[in-house]
Amino acid sequence: MTGQDGNFQVGDKPHWLQTELDVLKAKDITSGNNFSFLPVIYISSTNDNGWVFDRRTIEKAAFDLGGVAHIVVEPSRSFSFKVRDISDSQNVYGGSVGISLPGTGFIKRFSGWQFEDSKLDMINYIQDYCINLRTNLPGLGWDWTELQEQVLRRQREKTRGLLSARDFEALYIDEIANLKDRINELENSIKSKEEDLSRLGLKSTQLNDTVCAFQNSEKELYPGETFDRMRLAAHLCLEVAEKIGLDARSSFVFQSFIEKIPASNELSELSSDLDRAASNGKRANKEIIKILERVGYRESSEKNHIKLEPNINMGGLTSITMSKTPSDHRSTLNLKSQIKNTLGISKLKF
Repeated sequence: MTGQDGNFQVGDKPHWLQTELDVLKAKDITSGNNFSFLPVIYISSTNDNGWVFDRRTIEKAAFDLGGVAHIVVEPSRSFSFKVRDISDSQNVYGGSVGISLPGTGFIKRFSGWQFEDSKLDMINYIQDYCINLRTNLPGLGWDWTELQEQVLRRQREKTRGLLSARDFEALYIDEIANLKDRINELENSIKSKEEDLSRLGLKSTQLNDTVCAFQNSEKELYPGETFDRMRLAAHLCLEVAEKIGLDARSSFVFQSFIEKIPASNELSELSSDLDRAASNGKRANKEIIKILERVGYRESSEKNHIKLEPNINMGGLTSITMSKTPSDHRSTLNLKSQIKNTLGISKLKF
C-alpha cells in the first residue's frame, strides 16, 4: 500500500538508478521537478563506482525514512557525467550526498570527509535533517507510521464480521503493541540523535554550517574548493614552519587537518576534464569553453580570439583569452596550463 510522488513511488526501499530514462529523473532531482511532497536524498557514485555508504546502510536508511524521504542512488561515475552534461553541472557527484526539495532542487550537500570519524554519524545527521525538513513540508499524504496504522485499521474493519470476540480483541492488542513498539523506537531514536549531535558538536553542525555560509557568500569553482584551498594554506605554512617560528601545536593541528581532509574528488574531476578537453583535437576549444562556463566563466567573442570573463562574484580570477583557431597541439597544452594556473588548481592536490 504505497503512493506515487511524481517520478518516485513512496516506500521503504532505495531507488537504484540505471537507465537513460533514469538520467532524466536525476536531472529533475537537481531542479526539484517531478516530485511533490517528499525530499530526495541523492547518493552519488565515487570514483571506484561505489558510494560513501555500503549497500546495507543505504537500504536501512531507506527503511528508516520510509514515507519521510526518497533515497535515490546513482550507479556509476559515467552516469554522473551524463547528469552533469544535461543539468548545467548542478548535480552532486564524486561521492557527495545531496538533499533536494520539491520545486527547489539541492539545498544541502554533504561530503564524506565532513564526518571522517564515522559514516554512521553522517547518515544519522542526514536522516535527522530530512525528518526536520519533512515536518515543515505540506502533508500531501500519509507518512509511513500512519500508513502502517491504517493498514491494521482496514484489516480490522474488513474482518469485523468474520472474527470472534477473542480474535477481534487479539487484533486490537496487536495494533496497540505495534504502536507501543513504534513509540519506543522513535523515543530511542530521538535520544540517540541528541547524543550524536551533542558528541559531534562543532564537527558536524557548527563547522558545516559555517563553511556552508562562507560557500554561499563566496561562490565556489566546484564543490569542496574552500577546503582544498584551506589544505593548501596549511601545507604551505608547514613548509616554512621553522622559518616563521610556527609553534608545535599549530603544526600538529595543520598536519592533522591535511591528513583527515583529503583533496576533493571534484578537484581531480575538474583537472581530468581539462586534460581530456585539451587532447580532443579540433573540439578542444569547444570542450574547454564548456568547462570554463561550468565553473563560472562567460564567453565574449572578439575578432580573432575568444575571451572568457569570470563571474563578478568569483573574486581572484582573471579573464582567459584563447585563439579561435589554435595553431597546434602544443598551443592547446599551453592553454590548458594557463587555465589551471588562472583557476589556481595546479598546486591544490599534493
